[in-house]
Amino acid sequence: MHPTFPDFLEVRLDSELPGWQAQLRMAPRVPRLQEPPSGASTARASAVLVLLVESEDDYELLLTVRSSALANHSGQISFPGGRVEPGEDVWTAAVREAWEEVGLEGMAIRSLGMLSPLYVPVSNSLVHPVVAAMRSVPELQPNPDEVDEVVFVPLSSLMSEAALREELWTLGGRQVPVPYWEVHRIPLWGATAMILSELVTVYREYHELFG
Repeated sequence: MHPTFPDFLEVRLDSELPGWQAQLRMAPRVPRLQEPPSGASTARASAVLVLLVESEDDYELLLTVRSSALANHSGQISFPGGRVEPGEDVWTAAVREAWEEVGLEGMAIRSLGMLSPLYVPVSNSLVHPVVAAMRSVPELQPNPDEVDEVVFVPLSSLMSEAALREELWTLGGRQVPVPYWEVHRIPLWGATAMILSELVTVYREYHELFG
């Protein structure tokens, strides 16, 4: 009997990960992003919760639509997460943020490890993706000051080329090809998509090994 994907992840995340090359597949096609970004040594640490929820024949990812009232990344699809506060580790920060944003109870979450950190120059943040799993999610209570909507995205939908798009968007005053997943009325792109691209790469490894 082959392992479940969370069981596989718990072991796989302890070894060398695909890292930047996997993240780059979903990065906006900006020339300065085609090499691993520098500057991470001066960045502020952030943590996000990459939560896999078991469904009948798949796993779903818990994401949010950030409040339109927020100053940064408003209205975008994101993971629950935020700054790592003094005295916190990244796991504690990610779980705290999930509680504050959507009312997710951390005691029921199984920690699996971490994906590769991602430096985000626009906010000078080094984002640490903490991966976890749950069998099911209780009723959530989104904080309207931070979250407009809770979104569950099947992991298998990110494996399909049918959901993958690329368009020219205006970013920083210039036209830039931007890849994204069309799995919601709001495009799933940017740092969130780059983090998920690494997870999808590892999910493909799992399917190649176990079908």
